[in-house]
Amino acid sequence: MKKSLKTFSTLLVATALCFGIAVHDTPVAEAATNTKMIMLYVGKHNSGSYYANYSTSDLNAMTGVSQFLIVPAGEWPVYTTGGTNNYDEIINGTSTNDGIVDLVAKIKASNKANTPIWVSTPGMNSYSVPWTSMYLTNKNYLTKLQTALGTNWNSVNGIYYHCEYMYTATSSTNFDFTNLMNNPSLKLANDLSYYVHTTLDKKFIWAPFYSNVENQSTETVKRLAYTTNKTNIFDTVLVQPGWYFNPVSSGAPQDNLNGVKYSVQKQTITYRAGAEVVPRTHFLATIGVQMEIDEGISYSGDPRLSHYNDYVTWFSPLRNTVASGKSENVPFGYYAGARTGLFSYSNAVINKINSFYNF
Repeated sequence: MKKSLKTFSTLLVATALCFGIAVHDTPVAEAATNTKMIMLYVGKHNSGSYYANYSTSDLNAMTGVSQFLIVPAGEWPVYTTGGTNNYDEIINGTSTNDGIVDLVAKIKASNKANTPIWVSTPGMNSYSVPWTSMYLTNKNYLTKLQTALGTNWNSVNGIYYHCEYMYTATSSTNFDFTNLMNNPSLKLANDLSYYVHTTLDKKFIWAPFYSNVENQSTETVKRLAYTTNKTNIFDTVLVQPGWYFNPVSSGAPQDNLNGVKYSVQKQTITYRAGAEVVPRTHFLATIGVQMEIDEGISYSGDPRLSHYNDYVTWFSPLRNTVASGKSENVPFGYYAGARTGLFSYSNAVINKINSFYNF
């Protein structure tokens, strides 16, 4: 089939981003800025129910937060078709609302009105995602979101790539480390990155897990390293240690905290002992930490409180420090569950977040 000029251009862009032909090769963040981000969930979760809505009072209570990231459910089965109705639930919400449009309006009406906002692609966390068709699906979704937000689109700082792992075509397909564009989820990220940077004039952020299944940990860290160290796809990479939920729902050991800490300190993805996975040759992304917490910190006998305290111990020294080789401070984000968990048990979770962000 004859390729259009547009298709050919996209292929050139893919090569440029992957191999470093002067596409956003320098940091774009302002000097000494602190990214203190929190994820706010909208739409449906995987049970089929809707997330509880936020109020302006909830937003006002997030005193330590300096940036909002609005995301739908991460589970691919929640929004599998990409159809109008499904993605409308992300953009416009239902029943008592809190789609992206509604939540952005609430932020603008709160005392956090000038807080930078990031918005998300639909969640893609499965080998069953039709990766090769998702560029157009995501592009159309972002166009529709931009139209729905109207002038509030100007408050959007960037787009979140809602895929926490770089998938191959099937679970039995090997990741191609010699030609990264042969990996469909990475290729999608690359093409969306060009669209986000050049057409939308926004930034692109990613929050991958360091590892979450121990017998796949080396492969997982290696995929993370090649994506971060060998491409200029993302402006910011916030790495999830995974330790908080172990052994509740993960197979991530405490030593993941060291792997993330060294990666942030050295601004290159490392193994747990600090050895660089692959030499870094592409330097757009600033590497930071995605903190993890939920209402489990309040459950009697649950290990999550001690695990969260480990995060504070490991990562507090990185706060308000300039990222090596960058003109911005180490960025932080929080995965903290949905609204109900944030404000349960006398606001235990949001109080922890505000306390950590008190710098």
